[in-house]
Amino acid sequence: MFYKYILPHFKITTTAKKDATEKAEAGRHEVNNQITYLFPVTVVLSLVVAVFRLINQLSNMALSLLAFLLLLLGLAVMLLLQDTVNGLGILGILLLISPFGLPLIITFLIEMLGLFKDMLKEI
Repeated sequence: MFYKYILPHFKITTTAKKDATEKAEAGRHEVNNQITYLFPVTVVLSLVVAVFRLINQLSNMALSLLAFLLLLLGLAVMLLLQDTVNGLGILGILLLISPFGLPLIITFLIEMLGLFKDMLKEI
């Protein structure tokens, strides 16, 4: 007689557990679907970041050499031709293409893209 009161309650509990298990598995499948959708994005971002880093390194080397030549030209204009305005203009251009100018900003942006890629991988 006692089991009449316990058994229906047990069935309700078992049904509730089944519902909770089904909801958890549905959520797990949803997360797995998100991961499978993000995988191609992270692969493409990895390739893009690698190519950008390579191009950035090569351009930094070329721009460093050009910056050195512009330094010599700017100093020559200032000292030999006594034209300080044009010499300072050349040195201003030198500051933009030196490793502390635009290439540093581009390097920062590439690394931010790399951090974004790493954040996507953590999801």
